[in-house]
Amino acid sequence: MPSNPKPVVLLFEDTDSVATALKKQIDKHPEIDLRVFELDVPPPDKQGTYEEKLAEVIQASDYAKDLVLIVTDHDLSSKKWGGLSQAAVSAAARQLGHPVAGYRKRLKTLTDPIQRIPGNGLIELVKGDKGWGDEVARLAHGFVELERRITEFAAAPTNKPSQMRSMSPGALLASVLDAPEVAAHLDSLACGDQTAIAEILNFLPTSKTKTAPKLNDEVKRRLKVAMGVWLVDLVMAYPGALVNEVGTASYLDIHPDDFKRGDIKALFEKARYKDLPFEGAAEPLWWRHRLDDILNEERVTTGLQLCTKREIKKARYCPCSVDNKLHAGYLCLALNQPISAKNSSGRVHWFPVGADLARLTKSIYQKLGPWIGT
Repeated sequence: MPSNPKPVVLLFEDTDSVATALKKQIDKHPEIDLRVFELDVPPPDKQGTYEEKLAEVIQASDYAKDLVLIVTDHDLSSKKWGGLSQAAVSAAARQLGHPVAGYRKRLKTLTDPIQRIPGNGLIELVKGDKGWGDEVARLAHGFVELERRITEFAAAPTNKPSQMRSMSPGALLASVLDAPEVAAHLDSLACGDQTAIAEILNFLPTSKTKTAPKLNDEVKRRLKVAMGVWLVDLVMAYPGALVNEVGTASYLDIHPDDFKRGDIKALFEKARYKDLPFEGAAEPLWWRHRLDDILNEERVTTGLQLCTKREIKKARYCPCSVDNKLHAGYLCLALNQPISAKNSSGRVHWFPVGADLARLTKSIYQKLGPWIGT
């Protein structure tokens, strides 16, 4: 019996040395088949937009049926393709029903996490980081797993298409992730990515007169892209329903260095985001509602109190990164450091409502406010 083909990642990069360097990183993941789009080959000699010509070339390729992710430089230039841009690549990807991740030829800066407003349907990568290949592989595997879960969920005897269409976007994603109890919180994060949510709502009935599309392979693929981009670009990036390691330590009031200890981390293992799409071993996440469940079951209000109850020695509280006499409780998105309510601000208009643990230190907020749209 033949083995399953490798998932294909298609790279759009106009600098050969950069493409070679990125390919070396992907080579560390032999289960991924990286293809570099041939920008030196002229486009089809016919009428049409760039995105239409791109879609035609991709569809005619030998990797089309195994393509799971398109990765593109934001600043493309090509003599053969003229004014080809990231926007055209993204448009072609939408036409074909594939997710897109974009990057720029520079290293990550302090303001990157807070300058970009999510919601354009594009996942942001940082080219040049040592973990670039790991991140691309995580995304590729994540979309494959998400599509599998959507297919299985739709095929379950209790999940008729009409029942799925009665769900909100948050309820649909929560069910696919086997966490139906977090549906309301996910819905509160939906306002941050209108492009992805619009695609999901296209599957859901908006009126009695509109006929929703059938749940065929194309619709499943488009749901996969919309739900995946929303999950990666917003739900996993902004602390609310899911929280990263530093944010979790801050929320539990456990010093981040102490939270790395095996005996402490084991107390909250049941809350880990595990065996689910886009899970990253290097950047683990925790379900916030399950952290609360653990604390409630133990009848304590903080993780530090739970450590004391379990007689775990030398566990310290989580100090505010600005004033270590204060307990933190929140996460500064720019610095990825614990921060207290007193020394921070959450008044950034594009922070999703459900990302209520996301803050900026007051100094960063005051300096960058005009540039980040506060």
